[in-house]
Amino acid sequence: WETWRAGTGFAQILANQFYDQAGAVALPAEGRFAWTEDLSTVTPGLVPPSLWPLDERQDYAFNANDSPWLHNASEPLVGLLPTYGPARTPRSARTRMNGLYLHETGAGSASGEDGTFTLEEVATAAQSMRAVYPELALDDVIARCDGVTSVSVGGEDVDPSPVCDALKDWSGTYTTDATGAVAWRTFLEAWIDTEQVSAHALNASGAGLFAVPFDPYDPLGTPRDLVAAPASGDDPVLLALARATTVLSDAGLSAAVPLGDVQRMPFLDGTDAAVPGANYWEGTIGIADWSSGATTTAFEWIAHPGYAAGVTERTVDGRYLMNNGNSYMLAVGFTDRGPEAQAVSTYSQSTDVDSPFLHDQSAIYASGALREVVFAENDVDEKAVEIETLGRGETTGF
Repeated sequence: WETWRAGTGFAQILANQFYDQAGAVALPAEGRFAWTEDLSTVTPGLVPPSLWPLDERQDYAFNANDSPWLHNASEPLVGLLPTYGPARTPRSARTRMNGLYLHETGAGSASGEDGTFTLEEVATAAQSMRAVYPELALDDVIARCDGVTSVSVGGEDVDPSPVCDALKDWSGTYTTDATGAVAWRTFLEAWIDTEQVSAHALNASGAGLFAVPFDPYDPLGTPRDLVAAPASGDDPVLLALARATTVLSDAGLSAAVPLGDVQRMPFLDGTDAAVPGANYWEGTIGIADWSSGATTTAFEWIAHPGYAAGVTERTVDGRYLMNNGNSYMLAVGFTDRGPEAQAVSTYSQSTDVDSPFLHDQSAIYASGALREVVFAENDVDEKAVEIETLGRGETTGF
């Protein structure tokens, strides 16, 4: 099938569109592609267990809604059926960040010097809101713009120093108090618009921003290296920074605006809450975006004001509204005393506007924390807020 779809016929063009845009495997109406019914499966016609992706390990395995090829960066799975996803191709920036959390070791890594995660280290990693691209290029971008006070954009001089200064003070994470995340996001927005590339190209070809493109034998480490400044003419990095400065100024936003001031989750009672995280292509494991389709919340009842920039989902009033992304976060450790866990329901637990639980856990999530999960029966009884017993045709509660 891979060999067939490398052709240039109309059927191959359609098949590639289906696969690239939806991950769907479109088969031509030829005998060699006829559907096979394998009687070893519970339902004939499904893929037999012998062809499922499978690996048993004692270090780590992960998935981020992506191909199982990169379940482990040391030993990726190869030879997979294309129905399970492609191999040796760029994965999402979010997948890449997940892999970095798990694969890196030593001092400063998510798992600490011993390379083994504790419950606290897992919880901290889940809420740290690190991102791939600033870890790759932030320092180099700052070095490029440091001291620059004038860039010609469309015949006008623009001072990019507000954005550059905001990046200097930024931790490189997308927490609610991060004061450079919006500036960085707007810089990437300007780059994508100016270069007329897709956001996902950043993690494939490098989209012109990174000099080293994707390498299937270094999937976590590539693309990388900020593109060098040209020997003559305009520096595209400085142009993007200047354009980002103009965009933020026109939106009435300070380049150093905290992310939580503009990235908000609305509630049905008319209030909203700060939300950490970023869009899927920005390279955090904490996702925050807007879905006009189905979500796990009742937020589809709330009208969206419209986009000023579709790629970053910046609204016409300079915000980033969120109703989709991380939903239930859970970190578990298994001990001799039983499971120990921390969790949070990012959307909180009620759609009742009069409930005290309408946005209680959203505040916990915004703070970068998780809450304790009780497991022992006596702890559950002690902390119970309400108990309802459901029977046939009747409900009793206290």
